[in-house]
Amino acid sequence: MDKGGKKQNVITCNTHALVDAFGELTVSSKGRKNNGSNHKIQSYIHEAETGNSNEGNRKKKDTKSAKSRNGTSTRTGVNITSLKPTRKKSGDESMLDNKILKRNRSLDPLNKIAAIINHKNCKNILILAGAGISTASGIPDFRSPNTGLYNILKTNKLSSPTDAFDIDYFQNNPGVFYELAKDLYPGQYRPNYSHYFIKLLCDKGLLGRMYTQNIDGLERLAGIPSSKLVEAHGTFSTATCLCCKKSFHGDHIKPSIMDKTIPRCDRCSGIIKPDITFFGENLPKRFYKLHKKDLMECDLVIVMGTSLQVEPFASLVDKVPSRIPRVLINKEIVGPFTRKKRRFTDIIYTGDIVNGLKELADNAGLRDELIK
Repeated sequence: MDKGGKKQNVITCNTHALVDAFGELTVSSKGRKNNGSNHKIQSYIHEAETGNSNEGNRKKKDTKSAKSRNGTSTRTGVNITSLKPTRKKSGDESMLDNKILKRNRSLDPLNKIAAIINHKNCKNILILAGAGISTASGIPDFRSPNTGLYNILKTNKLSSPTDAFDIDYFQNNPGVFYELAKDLYPGQYRPNYSHYFIKLLCDKGLLGRMYTQNIDGLERLAGIPSSKLVEAHGTFSTATCLCCKKSFHGDHIKPSIMDKTIPRCDRCSGIIKPDITFFGENLPKRFYKLHKKDLMECDLVIVMGTSLQVEPFASLVDKVPSRIPRVLINKEIVGPFTRKKRRFTDIIYTGDIVNGLKELADNAGLRDELIK
């Protein structure tokens, strides 16, 4: 918004430059090999950075459209820095775009992601993460068939494993949660490669924000600043009495959690609950305050380690503007990525998350920095 309250057409074409380059972005990680894709990617990045086409001997009308207008940096058909909206493409231009999409289908998904990260117009990456990024640290996720926390809870006398995290059930049976809380409490586990990969994006000025469903605190332990975090499902760092609403530091209830006993308020003897978000509770205000703005301003969204089954967090993926590439790095395909008609800006990698991020770091030239 400008000072007069009028909405400006701020740079919406940055990501169009990325989309034009990487084509059909829904390739499985088990697809074809690179076949020189690294060379193609580097050629594109060089072209984008210099503003010059690798095919300088094309017809004059192509060369003319690639020149700078009024001192602004442009590439064919895309005005990268102008505040004016890009013009609609004619039928011929759309056909050309389709040819580009088809030509890049064989690129490996991790190479595509690396190329986008390295592109000069990719300056604001949004991370949406779930429990799957913490399993390499030894913390079970919730929904894995044999090792997930919900599978473990089936042995308890619960009508549903999710009852342990239901606010109505907690108010009547807080002991069930506090039997589990010790294993969930931060400080017992260390961050893994996934957390440090995101921290490196932050250090390089590329992380716009990280939205996490996790309550393990490993993002903070990895050094990601709180200003870059939205802990959508709350935190153990603070706690609240359910009766008088007195606030407590997380350390106040730690002894009770370690002893698997129910912490009580020193004012009214009410039950104290850590400020993690249970089913039936609203997400933190920070989530609602920031997510619309963050989604509109990002250049790339990376979804990792989540089943995308818990709302309203899961719906964030559908709210990503269609011009923005959406990346899934996950053990399996989930959420809107399972649809037959996916966005052509979607990129999917399925497999081990840490191994995928290591390969991505290699492709993006970040591996050495992560090893340090």
